Amino acid sequence: MRTRVSFVIAGIDATAAEVVPLVVGRWRELVFDDDGVVLVDGERREGLAVEAGAHPRAGTRYSLVTVGERAANYDVELVEDTASRFVVRVEQHGDVPIEFELTKPAERAAVRFAGEVGGKWPIGGRVRGDASVDLRRLPAGDGEPQVLISVEHSRVVGDAKAFVRGIDGGWRVDVDVRLRGSGITRVVLGPVIMIMGRRAVGEVVDKIAADLNAAVLSAGTPLDAVKVADRVARGFLDSVARYRIRT
Repeated sequence: MRTRVSFVIAGIDATAAEVVPLVVGRWRELVFDDDGVVLVDGERREGLAVEAGAHPRAGTRYSLVTVGERAANYDVELVEDTASRFVVRVEQHGDVPIEFELTKPAERAAVRFAGEVGGKWPIGGRVRGDASVDLRRLPAGDGEPQVLISVEHSRVVGDAKAFVRGIDGGWRVDVDVRLRGSGITRVVLGPVIMIMGRRAVGEVVDKIAADLNAAVLSAGTPLDAVKVADRVARGFLDSVARYRIRT
């Protein structure tokens, strides 16, 4: 199954590409003591703590407990932080680990994941994938995709390419998606993908578009990358548990 879905992000400009490296910088600036992360106002959040190593050096491992709508427990490891790459690995307990990479200077951001998904057929099974964004070319509009996504499941394989170009008042994003069954299930799931695939893709892209437009609207225009990075950092720290149970 192949399909194209398009949407517009209003009020965004090339400044958006500067937010990612600034957020990474906010992570490096965090201050920790023996009980957790210490905020600029002196308040402490025990839900984010160094478990091994020394922040922000490569190899440092952290525990993260979040509250609210996305309450969860995570293991975080700073895999690499060199002149050319920043890599962090995040694993939610019982879920597929995710690795985030940012090349330096800020040219490309990528996410990779691989693991086992629980659940009954056809959801459960081995899954892996990756997504990358060419930050330098947003929004180039040169006919080449700036966003590449690939997902491989035990029973379904998919990939997507997003072409971003500047228009009056924002960006237009055209997303080409391809889905197909994998292995012996290709025959069984093929008709299902054809019937339900386009609707499912449309719903996912509509949700992404709504979230992006809401984020840009809340950030205000013209976009200030520093203020947005500060807001992202503040939102993350607000989600960290104030206390954690000690055993």
